[in-house]
Amino acid sequence: MRDIIRELRKEGTCVFLNSHLLSEIEVTCDRVAFISHGEVIKLLDLAALDTGQITVTLRVAGLTVETASGLSPWAEAIHLEDNC
Repeated sequence: MRDIIRELRKEGTCVFLNSHLLSEIEVTCDRVAFISHGEVIKLLDLAALDTGQITVTLRVAGLTVETASGLSPWAEAIHLEDNC
C-alpha cells in the first residue's frame, strides 16, 4: 500500500489517508490534518516538525492538579483551564 501511495505522490496525486497510527502517517505522508467534528482544526507539514515540539490539547473533566503534574515528564508547559 505504501508503494502505491508513494507512486501516486510522485505523479502529483493527493491521497487522503485516515489513520490513528502515527508511525504510519510519519513514513507515508507529507502533511497531516487534524479533524474535529468534520472540520480541519490544524494542518501541519511533517517536515516542519523537526523541532520535536507540538502542542497537544486535552479536554478532560475532573482532572486534578496532581494528575496534570504527572504529565510533566512529557511536557514543557501544562495549562489548566476550568471550562471542561
